[in-house]
Amino acid sequence: MTETFDEVFKTYIEKAKNISVREYRGLFLNADITDDRNIDRWFKEGLPPHEIERLLNHLHVYDIASLNDYPEEIYDDIADEIEAAWRERLDKSFIVERFEDYGPTLTFYRKRGLTHS
Repeated sequence: MTETFDEVFKTYIEKAKNISVREYRGLFLNADITDDRNIDRWFKEGLPPHEIERLLNHLHVYDIASLNDYPEEIYDDIADEIEAAWRERLDKSFIVERFEDYGPTLTFYRKRGLTHS
């Protein structure tokens, strides 16, 4: 049986909402991030841990599905759903941040006495 686009879209949304986190060198990263070479380089360059997490843990909601397939306003609704799920799933030591970059964008990082400005 072939999945319809809507089924695939819903699958990606559910996967994004049910994020898993792994630890590497004291960082808490989306478990789907498996290539650690940039992380090692950024540590050597002195990038703060919260910025590395913020960069790597971001999600562009537009990347879940093609912009041509749904009305623009649906992406804000999807971002609301994912943001709420992340806030519920991640403990209070994480900051969940939403901003506009390439459409609605979400990220998370650990509180370490520093926040992104």
